[in-house]
Amino acid sequence: MVEEACDVVVIGGGPAGAVAGALLAAGGVDVIVAEQKTFPRQKVCGEFLSPGAFPVLTRMGVLGEVLDRAGPEITELAMYPSVGLKIRARLPSDGAGRFARGVGRHHLDTILLDRARRLGARVLSPCHVRKVVGESRDGFVVHTDQCGVIESKLIVFANGLPPATSKAAQRSKLMRQMVGFKAYFEGCELDDHTIGLYGCRGIYGGLQRTGDAAGTRRYNLAFVARRAVMEHLGGADALLSRLRQSNHALDRALAKARRIDRWYAWGPLQPGMRRLFDDGKFYVGNAAGEVQPLVGEGLTLAIRSGALAADTICLGLRGGMSAAEIAARYEVLWREDFSGRHYWGNWFATMMTHPVAGLVGSILGQIRPVAQWGVGVSGKPFSPGTTVGKSSSRIIKGGAQS
Repeated sequence: MVEEACDVVVIGGGPAGAVAGALLAAGGVDVIVAEQKTFPRQKVCGEFLSPGAFPVLTRMGVLGEVLDRAGPEITELAMYPSVGLKIRARLPSDGAGRFARGVGRHHLDTILLDRARRLGARVLSPCHVRKVVGESRDGFVVHTDQCGVIESKLIVFANGLPPATSKAAQRSKLMRQMVGFKAYFEGCELDDHTIGLYGCRGIYGGLQRTGDAAGTRRYNLAFVARRAVMEHLGGADALLSRLRQSNHALDRALAKARRIDRWYAWGPLQPGMRRLFDDGKFYVGNAAGEVQPLVGEGLTLAIRSGALAADTICLGLRGGMSAAEIAARYEVLWREDFSGRHYWGNWFATMMTHPVAGLVGSILGQIRPVAQWGVGVSGKPFSPGTTVGKSSSRIIKGGAQS
């Protein structure tokens, strides 16, 4: 028995899914967002929100609310590779002179999903999607545990999971997978306007001031480790101990610090580009491609890819395009804007976790233009007034306005 019917079902209500749902609804599309968790909830994340996300948040009418919950502006990057010299670089601002901010996921995700609801998306939460059957020609049937059966014309996967692969392929990738950890600290020795990146063999992490709570100056420490390293050393405390022993800059920053929350863990992380479309099923956020956490663009890319998918679908449905035609446009624009981030993210992660690469990178990083170039290829600079990259801004600007 079908309980609901709509044009698009978005599976996942995190940043990518909430943005996709909000902008689809604002564009007149009948959309359901199915989120299995109840918000607010914590999430393993560096909580670094770069200015590239601000135009989308402005369109949604939530930028002010998000920034009110955020920490101080982050204007400087300090990198401490596994071996070598410290690298410093200035972070770019947007056209209005605003810089990156640290914002808790329990705040950001709740704000975005609430806005999607207010813009007309039907948000079902908690609602766990068990399976999706069908094809674009005849439509899809979404089976859920709590909300019955939903029929839709298109599906947007925003649940952070890659398309299913064979068990053999999963086993072959096991040792290349990474696991992520996050906790909040107080009393850290770090400038409020600086994000610090620290690496050692097989582990790297970031530390920054994020939104405060109950008058406490709160810092987010998030790091990732190769699965093989974690299995050798143990859990979060053991991994952090190894990182501190190997990276004196992080040890100094945490010398007087105290953890004020439990460790949150997530994995496996599998950085890389994935499938973007499959016969009426679109993938956004980490489901489309997981960028190395090192570059600090995960949140921004999730928000931007959700907007890109929503605007492409809106224009396609209004223009009577087939699902395959909509997908072809989405894939071209997604790759133009995001593929470079994945390539350079892998390179920078190698530099932070491999001694030889770290030494070479740190020497080159002493040349100021080279350091700024590194910030640029991570994806942070963008043209003021656009939501995503040069090509896809044509779609975004033409999308539905909230």
